[in-house]
Amino acid sequence: MKTDKEDVNALLSALKWTFSSNLFSYHTDCPQIEKFAWLEVTHLLAPATQYMWNMESLYTKILDDILDAQERSGLIPTMAPEMRYMCGPLHDTITWGCALILIPDILQRYYGITKSIAKMYRAGERYMAYIKGKERFGGLIEHGLGDWGRGIAHGNAQANIETAIYHECLLCMSRFASHLNLDDEKKSWEKEAKRIYDVYNKHLLVTDDPSRPHAYYTSRDDYPNRDCDAVCQALALQFNMVPEAHISAVQASFLSDVSDGKLRSGEIGLRYLFNTLGDLGRSDLVLQMARQEEHPSYMRFLRRGETTLLEFWQDECRSKCHDMLGSILEWFYVYVLGLKVGEKGWRTFTVAPDYHSEFGTVEGEFESPYGMIGLSWSKIGSGIEMKLSVPVGSTAMVVLPKDNCHVLICRQRSDDKEWAEQGNRVELEHGAYALHFSI
Repeated sequence: MKTDKEDVNALLSALKWTFSSNLFSYHTDCPQIEKFAWLEVTHLLAPATQYMWNMESLYTKILDDILDAQERSGLIPTMAPEMRYMCGPLHDTITWGCALILIPDILQRYYGITKSIAKMYRAGERYMAYIKGKERFGGLIEHGLGDWGRGIAHGNAQANIETAIYHECLLCMSRFASHLNLDDEKKSWEKEAKRIYDVYNKHLLVTDDPSRPHAYYTSRDDYPNRDCDAVCQALALQFNMVPEAHISAVQASFLSDVSDGKLRSGEIGLRYLFNTLGDLGRSDLVLQMARQEEHPSYMRFLRRGETTLLEFWQDECRSKCHDMLGSILEWFYVYVLGLKVGEKGWRTFTVAPDYHSEFGTVEGEFESPYGMIGLSWSKIGSGIEMKLSVPVGSTAMVVLPKDNCHVLICRQRSDDKEWAEQGNRVELEHGAYALHFSI
């Protein structure tokens, strides 16, 4: 991927080298110090790494490692293979252990692969039973590492992060049960997910704070005091934990906390923070965060001569090649280039860049399970010129910048067929296309 912004291209290069240095027969945290197989990066960075390499075989192998590492109690440790026994939350944190359940979901979403579901289903059942035994206040999970890499390294927003992940795991188990034709178990998982959803909102959603104009999610970091942190809002929004009546209010609370353009997140919150900003069309704030003079800041790494990401938001770290902060790569591909997976592992996909971002030219390609997808777009005056290659067996949905948008389409082949359409999106099957439309 390449843009017309020199600093962004340098960051993309650093991300590429950081990831490539940490993917071997497992996904390690750094190639030169610990070299441990921590599991949180396997699911947090999967949507990013799949744009660079086909990860199906590696994730399938990592899932086997996780199954081997599961303890008799049902616990999934924080690393697999478990090269070193850790203690406390460094051994038992759902945001790491959930890889057992989220990896099969990732394989199905990005590669259309379902064979791992039957293999892990009963192990997932045992892990959910273990986690249920850790519930507090009727369903909150808050005994893990929280938003690792922020401030004191761990302990932030535990209930918000870990309970949302718990809820997502239960929903995944429901879908897996449906896939395996286990109808009664599907209903049981759905019931459990609904119970956790209700507990999450009972304890964390605030709708009666006279000091704030909008509803928001508080952490329990300093209970009973309340706070309104962007990561907590992003998690609730990204995991669909917000009741419909409060979505716009929570979005407003989120935007209020990020309005200064400063990055306040550890590795867990990053993905959900950036994706929420992308969903709300605020690429300007992502770039402002990335370019901060002081840490947390991606560009500060580069200004100091680093060519890969460091372990924490610090100038000096023991590891100078740590990929856990690399979630921004997903944001670049999904919201800047504009490529987002659809159904059945890229059998369908969406092209929807932020046409109003600061970028004038963006280009990239991606080797999907169905073949190479090529995409470039440029601002020409008040319009967009786009080139798109759709592989055989795939269908692209190009989202246009306004509802009644006039688009001129040319299919680039021997007859160079050209036609016009009007609307807010256009569907294109296999072929190479040139499109022109106004912003």
